[in-house]
Amino acid sequence: MRTLKSRLAERRQRVADLQDVLSKFVIYAPSPGMVIYKRDRSGAKRKVGSSISPWDNVVATLPDMSTMISKTYVNEIDVSKVKTGQQVDIMVDAFPERNIRVW
Repeated sequence: MRTLKSRLAERRQRVADLQDVLSKFVIYAPSPGMVIYKRDRSGAKRKVGSSISPWDNVVATLPDMSTMISKTYVNEIDVSKVKTGQQVDIMVDAFPERNIRVW
């Protein structure tokens, strides 16, 4: 019985220690912007429950929005109309009122 009480006390202390660490865990962004989850070595996004290493404790980053790549699909019938260097208007579902003109 004493062993069980001892184990229970140890585990309660462990829970209390983890709750203390969790209460101090705060994420700060160096500047305003969109946050993206960092990918680990295998390329998988960090998510809820992911292990964080003390040597690589970055969870998310602010992407460089000065340049972007758009993966675009064109219907087979319209491919002949697309030319290198052609001006295009890009619309994003999240901001339907905004058009981005690129050439």
